Amino acid sequence: MQELVNDNAEVSSELQGLNSNILPLRERKAREYIVNSFMGKMPSLIPFALENESVLKLPSYLLKYTTGSRHTLYQYVFGVHRFCCWMGNSPDELIRNSGKQGFRQ
Repeated sequence: MQELVNDNAEVSSELQGLNSNILPLRERKAREYIVNSFMGKMPSLIPFALENESVLKLPSYLLKYTTGSRHTLYQYVFGVHRFCCWMGNSPDELIRNSGKQGFRQ
């Protein structure tokens, strides 16, 4: 139960960041898309998506070049999240390490 309370506190702080006019409009829309896509189904993915630069690029792309379906974003980010948990790295770490020799064991 305590974990759920912590998740809600993180989501609330992320939502407050959406109201900031400091971010460019495109980034604000991408963050809004993330929150709207995960709020009802899996709010624990919101911090994961917002904390990784590489994952933040995905909603911008989907909004610009596709229909912007919430379900599509959810499926893609959920898949990336599961893969990253399995690998034990964040998406940004996987990308950084992908060019290094010996990354694959």
